[in-house]
Amino acid sequence: MTVIDAHTHFYPREWIALLEKTAPAHGARIGRDAKGSVTFALGGLSGTFARPYYDLEHRIAYMDSV
Repeated sequence: MTVIDAHTHFYPREWIALLEKTAPAHGARIGRDAKGSVTFALGGLSGTFARPYYDLEHRIAYMDSV
């Protein structure tokens, strides 16, 4: 069976790098978790930019495997 993730989020690596560089000047907390993924927090919002969010080949391989 073919599986397509129709509700997905993608963040280009360049955008994540820009976020790491500029977001702290705007009050955001930027860091990395134990797996090396970029973490982000600002006000009540937080998130982790893990590999499936920036590596399309990884995402497609995952979809192909399920």
